Amino acid sequence: MNRPIVVFWCSFLLLVTSAYSGWALYRYTKADPSNLKSGGLLYSEKDDEFKPSKDPITTFTLTERSGEPFESSKLNGKIWIGSFFFSSCPSSCFRMNMAIANLPQEIKNQVQIVSISCDPDNDTPEVLADYANRFQADPEKWVFLTGKLNLVRQIGNDIFGTAVQKQTHAEKLTLFDRNGEIKGRFLSTDPAQMNNMVELINNLSAQNPPRNSEIDEAVEVPADSTSEDSDKRLPI
Repeated sequence: MNRPIVVFWCSFLLLVTSAYSGWALYRYTKADPSNLKSGGLLYSEKDDEFKPSKDPITTFTLTERSGEPFESSKLNGKIWIGSFFFSSCPSSCFRMNMAIANLPQEIKNQVQIVSISCDPDNDTPEVLADYANRFQADPEKWVFLTGKLNLVRQIGNDIFGTAVQKQTHAEKLTLFDRNGEIKGRFLSTDPAQMNNMVELINNLSAQNPPRNSEIDEAVEVPADSTSEDSDKRLPI
């Protein structure tokens, strides 16, 4: 076959293929506007793609089982354990949360526990409240959170450094120090790893002891105190 003819047909086929690809992409985004969602996240319901935004998030606000908003700023200065789950999971999630519930009380007193649902369509605050009761979770020390799936995914990606999908997550607990830095990930079904986490929590608590609340409280000096008494200083 004549060379110029071969080149012509190859170029023609390439042009047709490119035009069709552009048309197909236009139809795809036009037919399903949800493919482009707010917050800088590109997410397709059809192929379940997730692409993080250019600027990773460092804070978040989700809804607690009480129905009240929970801001991540509440974790500032605290040692905390974070994980992902969903309430309808019959096995791995239950085992993971039971492992948390079975932590020694002295350990639970030292940390804040944060469990985030990766099935927000089903895990409403009411559902989470019933689920939390199964583990006798203290609402002051163990929060159960829900929110939009895209946000949950980005929390997993940017803050936990782990992939999260709808009803799909790791069985590991992530331990953060008081500065919000990840100190380790621990498999909840492995007793040895759980013991390592407990030891690390004790070490973190010892390294950064909280200030004594009594020291922070203002002390009133009686009006009839002598000048010697009034010159006394509180220990720092």
